[in-house]
Amino acid sequence: MLNVFTYLIFYFYIFLVGRGLYFLINKVFNKSKNNSDNVVIFNLPIRLYYPFLGLFGIGNIVFLLNFFTGVNNTIFNIFLFLLTVLFNYRNYEFFDNFKTFSINFILIPGFLAVSSLNIGFARDAGGYHLNFQNWLSNKPLTSGLYLLNPQYGFTSILDYINTIFSIGSSYIVLHYVNLVFISSILSICFFALTENKNINYKIFGLMIVTFGILDNFGFNGGKNGFIEIDSVPKQDSAFTIISIFLFVIFTFIMAKKNFVINKIEFTTICFLSFFAFQLRTLGFLYYLLILYVFFKSQLHKDYKSYIKPIVGFLILNILWLIKNVLMTSCLIFPVKQLCFKSLPWSNIELVAFSSNDLLRNWHGAYSFGSFTDWFNRWIQNQINLTFSINFLISLLLALLLLSFVSRFRFKFSKNYIILFIFILLNFFFWITTAPAVRLGNSIFLNFALLMMLCVDADLQFSNKFKSVSIVFLLMVSFSLPRFENYSQLLENSMFVNELRVEKVSYIKNQDFGVSPIDGVSCWVNISCKNKGRNAKLINDTFYNYFIP
Repeated sequence: MLNVFTYLIFYFYIFLVGRGLYFLINKVFNKSKNNSDNVVIFNLPIRLYYPFLGLFGIGNIVFLLNFFTGVNNTIFNIFLFLLTVLFNYRNYEFFDNFKTFSINFILIPGFLAVSSLNIGFARDAGGYHLNFQNWLSNKPLTSGLYLLNPQYGFTSILDYINTIFSIGSSYIVLHYVNLVFISSILSICFFALTENKNINYKIFGLMIVTFGILDNFGFNGGKNGFIEIDSVPKQDSAFTIISIFLFVIFTFIMAKKNFVINKIEFTTICFLSFFAFQLRTLGFLYYLLILYVFFKSQLHKDYKSYIKPIVGFLILNILWLIKNVLMTSCLIFPVKQLCFKSLPWSNIELVAFSSNDLLRNWHGAYSFGSFTDWFNRWIQNQINLTFSINFLISLLLALLLLSFVSRFRFKFSKNYIILFIFILLNFFFWITTAPAVRLGNSIFLNFALLMMLCVDADLQFSNKFKSVSIVFLLMVSFSLPRFENYSQLLENSMFVNELRVEKVSYIKNQDFGVSPIDGVSCWVNISCKNKGRNAKLINDTFYNYFIP
């Protein structure tokens, strides 16, 4: 049970970090002393954004600091604790409703936390994630780091967030970080089903509950593209959650006349989109929707009022791209057309290898030949076949359920066509780069949501229906951890999973450091590089960098 209790504390802590950051930003940039949890953004209370803001803030502070220094997790956590204490000492409006508090902060995260008992490391954890986090902890940004391991180019903001949460030799808190994303989206779903009156949010909540329940049934036992609890420290579900949250916000914006949004709402979609981009490169497509909203609405006519969020958004994007260039020689790795060939750490052959062997070939990307032939090969993978059948069945059942609770008549609008084109763009980049099901969950869930929104629904949720929705939402939360976790809990309630790394044997290299015996898994040794890679460390007067 200790893992469950510690996650509940951690989740509330991240919530308070986000709350503290919001009040700090509000005080510094808006000169406001009105610290309240009753602010509404896109028809959602600000408290629902706090966990996302907490993780976004942690990750980007680490990201900015790493330009100059390694980020010591002890010092950083002291800073976070002080931030939490200084800006969270009053006005706790979110305590007012005990039922809401208990569901959002105890039941939903409590069920999810049971997954901690049997969670393990992902295959890529020892391959590059944990060792990259070790570099962030101990060294400032080092140019050419990808020469040690090209997969360092695939790291995301989640690695920056996780850097400060390894405690001693235990890495279980990295799993808690992933759970924060899932807990948050289910809390948003709870609000959508029980309190929000907007039709887009109601249908979003219905979609999440329907797909979440059906994910446990069907062909080969189920798996329909719904959110999963990732092994440590993958970012797949984190990106999926931020992506679908953004998508439902954009459906809300486009349903409004003249796309009217205020300054804080515009700032929110900018930085959530940047968060999505930091989690996975595919997130940059949300920038297209921002531009569409900016010029379709009246924002561009009053752009001076939005200059602060625009400048902040541009600066962060530029710094993120500079970080990419310093690490990999590419603006976006591993797109060789966006790489600089004249930098001392440039290695276009390694970039091409990363693009083809590590990305496209590994995931079976489409190569502009016969789409039918490619699809036949893709569908032969049992995971892909299982997902395809179950997703289609789940979508049909979701539409059927919608027909029972409302009139059923399809409606199409110009704005929904724009969103459909957006999904097609996502699908195109997905199948031509890395068409693994886990990397495309957000695309298919967004498509399911759009199809459900195209139904001319008139949902009137009675109190009985709301109660049933809460039960099903809790069932979704309960069923997300594998049932073997509950068996473990019943067999030994005192068991604690600390999640420790494997011990590795190394061999010494002539050019730099050591390599693992297996040639792949460095785990947490910054003197380690992949076997067969060429990298020499240059100690310059002002900074260090690697060359091929």
